[in-house]
Amino acid sequence: MLPLPEPMLARSGPLPKLAGWRFEPKLPELSGALPRDVQLDGELIAWGDDGTPDSHRLGRRMLHGDASIPVTYMVFDVLALDGEPTLRLPYLERHALLEELLVEGPPALVEIVASFEDGLALWDAVVARGLEGLVAKRATEPYRPGARLWVKTKNRATARFQEERTGAQGRRR
Repeated sequence: MLPLPEPMLARSGPLPKLAGWRFEPKLPELSGALPRDVQLDGELIAWGDDGTPDSHRLGRRMLHGDASIPVTYMVFDVLALDGEPTLRLPYLERHALLEELLVEGPPALVEIVASFEDGLALWDAVVARGLEGLVAKRATEPYRPGARLWVKTKNRATARFQEERTGAQGRRR
């Protein structure tokens, strides 16, 4: 059995600890939303007034405990199901398993990220909505902990990209 990667685990019941952080008090709504015996890979998002991810709001929720800020757990991969690792399966098979998961709670709480075949159309939608970028995984690749088998493409027109670029340049001086 392959060891599962830490700390990228999400499962029902007690949420994982990361460097001493306890997530249950900060995300009580997620504790019962996920099926038992499943380990997922995803990203927690807080939404801005414009409908795009807002890292400042997420910081207020997670660092300052502002429970009035709703979050969505965007799930894009399944690492284990019914206690069995799925790491060796190709991404398309893992994603098919992911789409079959039953999630409790409102749809905005946990969202399964769709898989797209038309990358150019998806990129056009990302740019049109002013989103930060997208991540692409190879359909036939297994999940290899520690290996970066995906490609992230950033939308250079966003303020976030410009902030990152300016920050990186400022650190070089």
